[in-house]
Amino acid sequence: MNILSAYNGALVPVIIICHMLFLGLQMGSNYWMAWAIEDGNRVSSKTLVGVVILPGGSSVFILGRAVLLSTIAIETGQNLFLQMLTSVFRAPVSFFDSTPSSRILNRSSTDQSTLDVDIPYRLAGLVFAILQLLFIIFLMAHVSWPIFLLCVIIVAISVWYQAYCITTTREFDRIEYIKNRKLKSKKFAE
Repeated sequence: MNILSAYNGALVPVIIICHMLFLGLQMGSNYWMAWAIEDGNRVSSKTLVGVVILPGGSSVFILGRAVLLSTIAIETGQNLFLQMLTSVFRAPVSFFDSTPSSRILNRSSTDQSTLDVDIPYRLAGLVFAILQLLFIIFLMAHVSWPIFLLCVIIVAISVWYQAYCITTTREFDRIEYIKNRKLKSKKFAE
């Protein structure tokens, strides 16, 4: 069961667009404030309109993102529950003889809770963090292009370090397994 099954995935691009517009208006608001401060200490009505409209629009898009994300979470949860209920109703009698009803209810409520609460919001958090990182890199590259080269270097170092850490961790796990196996064999030999 995946998130794209709700409304055939039609709301996912809308959520991403809402978040991108939120980030764009947030960046525009920051630019607007920086521009207004450079003009001097005088605050005009034009400055105040920008201060109200840009964050207000940003708030509308973040609200739309939250509502659409909740809608997807609810629809996905309902789809899973209906499929699970259909599977339980179509199970043979021998399944109910060997499996207590409390175990079925516990498993279904745990799966439903995980699907309703954890999965959509963690997935959305990952996508939103990636989008925010890309917007920050774009903004920094717009202001000073050498920052983009620094970002590329940092990403390359991170990929190399991740590969190094994965191989090192696997080697440590192998050594620990061999050590534990030798200790267990000595313990049982006595």
